[in-house]
Amino acid sequence: MGNPLLGSLVDGFTGSVLDPNLWNRTTGTVTLDTVNDLVTLAVPTAAGGLNVFGTNNLYDATGQAISARVGVALAGNGTTKTVMRVRLDSNNAVTMRLESGVFKMTMQIGGVLTTTVLPSYDPAAHAWWRIREASGLFYADVSGDGWVWTNLASMAYSWSATAVNFQFEAGAGSTEAAGNVAWFAHVNAANGGSSLMPSWPQVRFQVAFNQGANTSGQPAFVDLSSRIRGPWSAEQSGRQYELDQVQSGQLSMTLWNRDGALDPLNTASPYSPNLLPMRPCRLQAVWPPTRNLLPAPYANGTATAAQWAPFTGTVAPATGLAPAPTGHTTAAAWQFPITASSANGLPLLTGTTASGADATAFPVTGGASYSASAWLSRSAGGDPTITLHLTTLYYDATGAQVGTTASAVTTIPVLGTWVQVTASGTAPATAVSARISFWLNNTATTAANTFYITALQFEQAAAITPWTSGGTLYPLWAGFVERWPQQWDMSGTYGLVDITCIDALAALAQFTLQPSLSAQLLSLKPIRLFPFDEPQGSTTFRNAAGKRSNATIGHSTYGSGTITAGTSITGAGFVGAAGPVVTIANPAPSNTSGPGSFLSLGPGGPSTPNGWSRIICFRTTTVPAVGVSLTLWSWSTGFAGQSQGSIYIDSSQHVNVISQNAAGQSVATFAPGISVCDGNWHMAAIILTPDGKTLNINVDGAGFVVTTANNCNPSGIRDDTIGMAVYSWQKGYYLGYSGDIAYAVDVPTNNIPSFPDLASGFSSGWAGETSAARAQRLLTMAGYLGSLTTLGATSKMGGANVAGVDAMSALQLVGDTEAGQVYIDGTGTITLATRAWRYVQNTPVVSFGESAGEVPYLGDVEVESDNTHIYNDVTVLNQPLPGAAQQPGAHIPDTASQAAYLPRSLQRTINVQDSTVPQSAAQYLVSQYAQPLARVGTLTVDPASNPALWPTVLPIAFGTRAQVSRRPPAGPGAASITVQQFVESITWNGDDKGNLKLSLELSPAAPYLGWWVVSSLHTTVAVASTAGTATVTLSPLTGSASNPAKAVLTPGTQLTLGYGTANAETLTVQSVATTSPGYTSVAVTFTASTAHNHAINEVVCQPLPGGYVLPAAVQAAFPASLDAAATLSATTPRVAY
Repeated sequence: MGNPLLGSLVDGFTGSVLDPNLWNRTTGTVTLDTVNDLVTLAVPTAAGGLNVFGTNNLYDATGQAISARVGVALAGNGTTKTVMRVRLDSNNAVTMRLESGVFKMTMQIGGVLTTTVLPSYDPAAHAWWRIREASGLFYADVSGDGWVWTNLASMAYSWSATAVNFQFEAGAGSTEAAGNVAWFAHVNAANGGSSLMPSWPQVRFQVAFNQGANTSGQPAFVDLSSRIRGPWSAEQSGRQYELDQVQSGQLSMTLWNRDGALDPLNTASPYSPNLLPMRPCRLQAVWPPTRNLLPAPYANGTATAAQWAPFTGTVAPATGLAPAPTGHTTAAAWQFPITASSANGLPLLTGTTASGADATAFPVTGGASYSASAWLSRSAGGDPTITLHLTTLYYDATGAQVGTTASAVTTIPVLGTWVQVTASGTAPATAVSARISFWLNNTATTAANTFYITALQFEQAAAITPWTSGGTLYPLWAGFVERWPQQWDMSGTYGLVDITCIDALAALAQFTLQPSLSAQLLSLKPIRLFPFDEPQGSTTFRNAAGKRSNATIGHSTYGSGTITAGTSITGAGFVGAAGPVVTIANPAPSNTSGPGSFLSLGPGGPSTPNGWSRIICFRTTTVPAVGVSLTLWSWSTGFAGQSQGSIYIDSSQHVNVISQNAAGQSVATFAPGISVCDGNWHMAAIILTPDGKTLNINVDGAGFVVTTANNCNPSGIRDDTIGMAVYSWQKGYYLGYSGDIAYAVDVPTNNIPSFPDLASGFSSGWAGETSAARAQRLLTMAGYLGSLTTLGATSKMGGANVAGVDAMSALQLVGDTEAGQVYIDGTGTITLATRAWRYVQNTPVVSFGESAGEVPYLGDVEVESDNTHIYNDVTVLNQPLPGAAQQPGAHIPDTASQAAYLPRSLQRTINVQDSTVPQSAAQYLVSQYAQPLARVGTLTVDPASNPALWPTVLPIAFGTRAQVSRRPPAGPGAASITVQQFVESITWNGDDKGNLKLSLELSPAAPYLGWWVVSSLHTTVAVASTAGTATVTLSPLTGSASNPAKAVLTPGTQLTLGYGTANAETLTVQSVATTSPGYTSVAVTFTASTAHNHAINEVVCQPLPGGYVLPAAVQAAFPASLDAAATLSATTPRVAY
C-alpha cells in the first residue's frame, strides 16, 4: 500500500491543541493560537538558527498540492527567512521561501540547490502559498484569498516524490531579537468568514439610526448582521429589458428582535428615539474575511487620498519604498508643512471626514477588546524630533465619539528603518464603530515632514497578532429601511422584524416636481416664492414657499390701476415655466403720491441675519420719463427716510437697487449696459451680505457690486410691495409700474449658487446644458442630497419641462435622451450612464460557461432570438418647452423588417437642444432592434459551491458586459452557443447561514458591438524624463507610418504623461520637433516643465474631455482604442449618433 496523498494533509488548526500524530517534527517554540486558528513559529535569535514545524509522516506528492496561509517573519535585522518545504531528505527538497526580503522557489537535487527568484513579495497578493506537483515538475503558486491561484514558477526534479514529508521553517541568518515569529494557517483548508461555511464571504447589514434619508450629517452605521434570520433578498435597481424604465431596488430581510431593540415603541432601545422610517442602510460583503477588520487598501498601504482625512497637509500612496518589516513597499505618505503643531493634534484619520463616525468607520462590538497596529517611518531631511501616536476612536449609534485607545508616543525613524505602534483596549459599552487615527505630538516642527504608514491592522483581540491583509469590501445594496414592522413567532415568544428597504429611486418616484424654474428656485429654500401663475380672475397669489402669507392686490388711496391674473406669456426670454403671468397697468409713474395698484406681500421685509437676496422676473415696454422710475419691488417701514429698499427701472432703462437702514444710511447701484424696457423678459436681483456693507445687483446673469462702510440692512419693514413704492403710514403711493410680473422670490441668504444659472433657467429652461448637469439639477430640484455619478454624459439637453413629473421619471428622460441608463449602484449612488459607456466595453468582464476559466451557472438559462423586442416602426419625440405644443416626432420605418415580422411600433421621448437629433435617434433604434437578437433571460450563479468565483462575481454591476456560452453534448452534433450580453438586473439571495446566490437578467450586447470608437491620441515615453524638464521624447504617435508628428500633434494640445501612475500630470504642448513619416521618436516641448519623473513606456495620452467619466470596467485601459496599434478594424463599422 502506498503512502497517503499529500493533498490529504489537512489542518485548519481549529482544535484546542495541536495534533501530535500529525505535527511530530518540531524544533523551537511552536504556539497554537486557538482564537485565530493559526500556529506561530519563533524565529531563532542566534545567527544561522533554524526552527521547524512539520511532520515526519510520509506522503505521496505525485499530482498533489499542499497550500497554507503564510505570515512571514518580520524582516528584523534583514536576514530572517520563512520557508514552506516538501522534502524527500536533507539533500532533496522543494521550497517556497522569503529569505532576506527575496521571494524564491528553490529545488535541491542530490544536495545541489538551484534558486528561481520570484516576483517581489507582496504581503497581500502572496498571502497564500502552494507547492504542487504535475508531470515531473513542482510549481510555486500564490493567492490572495486561497481560492484563485497564480503560478509564479516551476522547476523540474529527479528524485522520488512518493515518500515525502512537509514542514514550515523560520530561520535567522544573523542575530535576531526575541519575539519575532512566522505564522501558518489553513493547511489545505478553506478560508472564509461564516462560522457555518468557512468558504463564504462575510455579509454585513448595517443601519445608520442617526440620519434621515436626506440629511447632510455623517451616518453612524450599526452592524445588525448577527440579527439576520432566515432567507433575505437584495434586488438592485434594474430592468428586465434594456429599453424598459429602470425599476427601483428593494431589500427584504427578517431580523431577530427578542430583546425589543428594534421596536420603535421601546424607549429603552439603544437606538431610541431614532427607530424611524427611512433610516439609511447598506448590505456589504467582505472577501476574503480575515481577522484584520480594516479594508485591504488601509491594511496594505494602498488607500488613495480620497480614503484619508488629514487635518493638515496631504496624503497619497507612495510606492517603491524600502520594505517594512512585513514586506510592504507601499505606504500612505502623509506630508505636512513646517507650520504643523500639536495644538489640536493635527490627526490623520481613516475615512473621508475630519470628525465623527464617518460612513467608512468599521463595525465593533461594545465591551469587546480590540487592538490596532501600524508600521511607521519618515523621509530623510525632516524634523528628527518628530513623534506620533496611534489612537483608535470609538463612536456610538448617534455618531458621537465615546472613547479612545492610544498607543505610546513614538519617535519615528528615517526610511530604511520602521517602528511599529500599537494600541490595545476595550471598546466602550455603547460603541458601534471605530476609526484609526495618527496624531502629531510636537508643539512645533523644524522642517516639513513626510510620514509613511503601512501594514495597518485592527482586530478583535486583547493584544496584537501578526499582520494579515484585510478583505476587499464589496457593496451589494444601499438604500433606506422603509419601516420596522413587528411580529412574533412561536406562540408570541420569538420577536422578529420583517423589514423592507427601498433605494433612492423609489423615494424620488414619490416626489412630484414643480415647473422647472419654480423647482430650481424652491431648492434655494426661499421664505417667499410667488410664481404669479394664477388663472384669470384671481385676486390672491400663493406663496409657493409655504412660509409666509399669500400676496394680495392693494390700491392707492388716490385711486387704482389694474392688476390682471392669467395673462399669457408674450415677448422673448421666458421659457422656464408655462405661465400664465400677472399684468400690472398703472398711470404714468410720478414722484407725487397718486393712484395705482400693487401686490402686497405682507409685513416682514427681507431677512437680515444671514444676508438676503430678492429676485424678480418682469417684462415691460414702458420707459419712465426723466426724473422718475418704475418700481418693481419696494419695501419700507411705512415712512419715507427710514428703513427701506427697492428694485426699480430708471429713465435710461437700467435696473437699480438700493438698501437703506433705519438711520437713513444707504447703499445703491445699477446695472449699466442692459436696457430692460424692450418688451422682453428679464430677471433682476438684489443681494446684500450679512454685514449689510456689500450690495450686488444682477440682471440676466450679469452682476455688479458696490460696498459701503455702513451696515445698510433694513429693519421694521411694514410695507412690502410689488409694482409701486408704498409708504402707507404717510399715505404715500409713488412710481407705479406697468408691465408683466412672473416671479418674485425672497431668499434668506446672499449665497446663491449661480445667478447666471438661474437666468439661464428663466430665459431658456437651461437648454444647452449637458445631460450630467441636467441630472444633477433634477436631483437638486427634488432636494436630494445624495451623490450622482455620470459616465460620459455630455449631450446637450433641451429646455427643461418637468412640471407634474416625478423626479425618477424626469431622470429616466435624461437617460433616454442619452440612449443610456439611470440606476443605483451597490453603494447607493445614482448613476447616469450613456450609450458610449457600453461601446467602450471592448471585451467581456465575466464569462459564464462550463469550460475552465468560466463561471458556471445553474440550469435556468434559456437562449432565444427574442421577437418581443423587434421594433421596425420607431417614432422619437422631442419634449417641448413648457407651454409649447408637442411637435411631430421623427418617424423611421424599416419595411424589410415589417415584411418579415409584421409592424412593431416603438415611441420614445427625448429632450435635446438640436432638433435634428430625434431623426438620428430614431434611425439608431431601428438599426438596433429591427432584427431579432439572441437574448439570455435569467442566469443564476451559485458561488457558494465554488468559492474561487467570489472575486469574479462580487464586483458584477449593472451594465457589466458578460459572455454566456452554452455547449450542448457533442454526440447529437448540436453547435455551441456563445452570446454577448449586458447585465440589466442583479439580485442577491442569501440566508442567516452565510449562503449567497446571484441572479442576473441580461440583454443583448450585439447592438453595441462593431461600432467605430474614436481613439484618443496616445503613445509612450521613449526616453526616461526627470522632473523639471520641458522637453520629453515620445515614441511614435498614432498614424506615424503615414504622417509626420506635427500633422497629428499641434501646439495647444493637452497630453497626460504617465497615465494611470501616481506621477500622472497633464501639460500643454508648445512645439513638436520636425519628423518624417516612419519616424521612431519625437521630441515634444511643453509650455511648462514636468513636475515628476517619467519612466520609459509610461503611457502618454490626451486627457478625458470635461464631464466624461469612464466606467470602472475600462478605466484602467484608457485610452480606448480598438487594438494596441490604434487602428480601426471592426467588421461592421457604423457611426454612432
